[in-house]
Amino acid sequence: MKTHYVCKIIGVSKSTLLRWEKEKLIPEASKNLAGGRVFDAKDVEAILRQLTPKQKELAKKALENQMRSLVDNMTEEIVILAKLIASIN
Repeated sequence: MKTHYVCKIIGVSKSTLLRWEKEKLIPEASKNLAGGRVFDAKDVEAILRQLTPKQKELAKKALENQMRSLVDNMTEEIVILAKLIASIN
């Protein structure tokens, strides 16, 4: 996940996230080819441990909403693919 996406989900500013990284409170993010930070699931779990209980609850809701959105999009794509497959006869 890119930095801005992680910040949006967990509700902290980019400067806070980068400070935590600099202070080694969270793992150092990997870098993509363009040099941007990329956080994997373990990184995000470490970040979540830094949050207050209220921030954790907000992050949980944001993640649940994102998951629902992904499922909805996948469902729509599956329906389209099924229609396309059925149309090939």
